[in-house]
Amino acid sequence: MISVISIISSLMAFLFYFSGLSKIFSFQEFLNSITNLLNKELLPRKAIAILVISTELILALLFSLNLFLFFSYIIAILTFLVFTFFLIRAFVKHQDIVCNCFGIQKGLTNKKLSITRNTILIFLCIIGLVLSPLELELGLEEYNRLFSPFFMMITSITIISIQHIKRFY
Repeated sequence: MISVISIISSLMAFLFYFSGLSKIFSFQEFLNSITNLLNKELLPRKAIAILVISTELILALLFSLNLFLFFSYIIAILTFLVFTFFLIRAFVKHQDIVCNCFGIQKGLTNKKLSITRNTILIFLCIIGLVLSPLELELGLEEYNRLFSPFFMMITSITIISIQHIKRFY
């Protein structure tokens, strides 16, 4: 039987693989998004970009292997809160942005939709955070490790590749 935590962890793993890898494949656009969101030209954009991408890929790996789930959910919640903060700030300032959150962005970001999506993801992470200690007590951790992190990564790479192929045609 697949548990709720398995489903949430798999979703988070796929989401973070997809997001991190898409940022790598469209790195320049991601750097432009950082400048756009932070409104600063002199910030160490590459350092921020590498930190964000690294965090996302580490979280993806941890979620896909069901390792340190309690801490992974806390870090994911904080990550989503930071992203949501910048989206809300852009919304309040009526700032047009292209956030490049999940790959190639065509046109401006729908800030309301992105804020709603992030809020849902935060609530899912809170559910995972609450259930992760219970899951360890039930001994389901070993069962959940059967989910392959490589399947999620390969799926993410395939989707991103398709996006980039469409971009050139």
